[in-house]
Amino acid sequence: MTLRPMKVTTLICSYAMANAKSLAASLLLVAVAAHGNAQENRPIAGLEAAASHRAASTLELVPGRTVTRTAQGQHAATYHVHVPADFDPDVPARPILIAFSPGGDGKALLEKLKLATDPVGWLLVGCDKLRNGMADDDLEIEIEDEILADVLKHVPHDTQRIYLGGFSGGAMRAYGITARRAEPYAGIVAFGGWLGGPSYQDAPYRENMSVAMVTGVRDLGASGWVTIDTKTLKQRNCSVKHFCFAGGHSVSPPKTTRAAIGWLDEQWSKKTQANEGNGKIPLEVLYVGKAGSRADDFLSFLSEHFVSVAATNASDLTLEMVNRADVLLLDQVVRSLPDGCTKAMLMMGSSAAMTGERYGSKIDWLCQCLDNEAYSVNTSHAIFQGPLPVSPTLVEKRCPHSKLKIQAWKVEEPQKTPGLVSSRKHFASAKDSEIISGGVNMKGVSGVPLVREAHRFLWGFVAPPIEMTEEGRRVFVNSLAWIHKFDGEVQREFAGLHDRNTIKSVLESPYVSAENLPRWFPESLIEQASGDKEAIRNHFANRMDFVHVPTGSGLLQIDREAEQLGTPIQDPASIEKWIDMLDGDQSKLAFGLLQRYTRQRIRRKPKQWREWFASNKDQLVFVEDQGYRYVIRPKDTPPAKVMQALDNTGESQTELTEVSPVLFQRGLAALHTIEGVAYQYAGWKVTLVIRARVKDGWHFYSSTEDNGTNIPTEIQVDLPAGMEFVGEWKVPRSVDGHLGDDATFQRVIRLGKTPVDRTEISGSIRFQACTDKKCLRPQTLNFTLPLTVMAK
Repeated sequence: MTLRPMKVTTLICSYAMANAKSLAASLLLVAVAAHGNAQENRPIAGLEAAASHRAASTLELVPGRTVTRTAQGQHAATYHVHVPADFDPDVPARPILIAFSPGGDGKALLEKLKLATDPVGWLLVGCDKLRNGMADDDLEIEIEDEILADVLKHVPHDTQRIYLGGFSGGAMRAYGITARRAEPYAGIVAFGGWLGGPSYQDAPYRENMSVAMVTGVRDLGASGWVTIDTKTLKQRNCSVKHFCFAGGHSVSPPKTTRAAIGWLDEQWSKKTQANEGNGKIPLEVLYVGKAGSRADDFLSFLSEHFVSVAATNASDLTLEMVNRADVLLLDQVVRSLPDGCTKAMLMMGSSAAMTGERYGSKIDWLCQCLDNEAYSVNTSHAIFQGPLPVSPTLVEKRCPHSKLKIQAWKVEEPQKTPGLVSSRKHFASAKDSEIISGGVNMKGVSGVPLVREAHRFLWGFVAPPIEMTEEGRRVFVNSLAWIHKFDGEVQREFAGLHDRNTIKSVLESPYVSAENLPRWFPESLIEQASGDKEAIRNHFANRMDFVHVPTGSGLLQIDREAEQLGTPIQDPASIEKWIDMLDGDQSKLAFGLLQRYTRQRIRRKPKQWREWFASNKDQLVFVEDQGYRYVIRPKDTPPAKVMQALDNTGESQTELTEVSPVLFQRGLAALHTIEGVAYQYAGWKVTLVIRARVKDGWHFYSSTEDNGTNIPTEIQVDLPAGMEFVGEWKVPRSVDGHLGDDATFQRVIRLGKTPVDRTEISGSIRFQACTDKKCLRPQTLNFTLPLTVMAK
């Protein structure tokens, strides 16, 4: 479909005027049994009510057959209508799904979708002629209108239950039609589609629709827009649900498509019911854990708060169950989900780390040493605000492990099995994550038990509801409800993935048995090798240049597409080769590799890729543990800890002006920085970092060069008793004594051997800002940096 500015040319006709009121529909999954049994055919939701909302028909429809018609109008556009086997023209009208193909082949798309619409008794229409890349926008709209007018006039249907759908650009077309036509569209089913990018986010899409987003876990293009598009549609009061399947950019298999269509059908039925859950939270929760008293306690407790709760064991978990649920509660290690599955989930205790490792999550096993209390709790966070009201009780005490003075929040009663904390450093600066609290554990502030990463929520505590505090139970419910908001969000930042050297160390270790191999390698490879480590070693031999961990996976494997092209993934020269291939027969393959390893949102345009590569090739660095991808990293970029220290200062957001053309970020690069406070162990070192932000056309002066006319920058620092400098200042290079944007000063400080709950390092920066024509008066900036010195 052509990426064009949205034209809002509302079509008002007698049909639209008679049915101007849009009816809401909110997405719900197909009714799959708790252990994944296939859905039986059932009556159409709201069939009786449809009797008064029937559109007249002049088209002869035969049950179980597909008929083709040419729409009235000058463009002679054809469409195909598939009729369900149980169709009876004398009973109330049926829902209708009008679908669009990116290639303009409506019948081929119809063949893929009819296995899903037949079981629920929907009429299905596949539209021809409309395809991606049409050059004439006005012509495109004329054809859309001719087909839709003809379908709605000649195909009998429930006028309040018109659904649009499509694959890829066809899905984008479906969204766009709701923004410019007046029919009361009940919903959309979008396969690998998007709204169209940034310029399409403000279009007036139909309000109160149900939208089923169906995306293959390897469809990086469509997946990248799920979160943004979901937010846009929810602002239009649409209900959105995500369905995933083990595939790439394609229409989903029949099972997943049936789940999406069935969800739309069930949602309509639910909407027409007077009782929407007796005040319970309108979410379906699937508990995954071992059967027994613990599972029974969870089911009983969750049923008090959510409209639907089901349970299964990890070994019985199916993708159909996952797609049916709104939120997963994982109380057991899960390894059976497809790579890249983005279902909203809350993961408990140590099983969270083992599940996380399997799918490349930053949620790692720092330590299974979490007690029953949290501290450094962000009590203003959404999980403390609702749906259930809660005011956490904070008690001042000393942490038994770090000896720090803390405000402790009791989450549960003491447990025989300790909970899990993950590495704070993995989440501290990650844009797809947020830390909610620390916890009382043997790793101190380095470990976190409550944290969100994309669609995952780590609840590191382990108690069942009966052994949680009342406040803990309420926050647990709130956390399940809150993480659902991130359903479909893709993890974008990585840490701690297995690198290629892991293959050698694992296969040579006497402590790794065949039953442990699934931690590092796909089950298919292990099965092919019959669990033999030597056979796995031979599989990777002479192929290390093509080893990677795919996005959404945590397992080492061969990238067969890169291998097929003979392009080592960690060699920047391969990027240039892939770009050159965009002009040839391997275009699709090369484009996929470019997206996979650069994560750039650039279309399949060789010129745009060449411009990007020319601008960044000298700064490209391939990282393995952070996602097997190329990152743009200027050679003089300060270390990550330095950047993290500076990120905690407000000057990074303050606007540079003619009055204040030079500002300074300052911070302490330490073990951790939490809410602006640096944490480091007694006797260890921290680095004082000062970094300048300078407006274009301005400069300030070096601290080491004085020509008698300039005013050198002076930095004075007062250290608390027991601390000392280690070495001199590391100063930035100047040009003729001038310093500009990003100029960074660093100096190492050794801390005293005595722990201190809170101390401060204070100082001042004296500088003068100038242009080539004028100088401002010298200024002095005072600063204070808080620091906690911890016991080892």
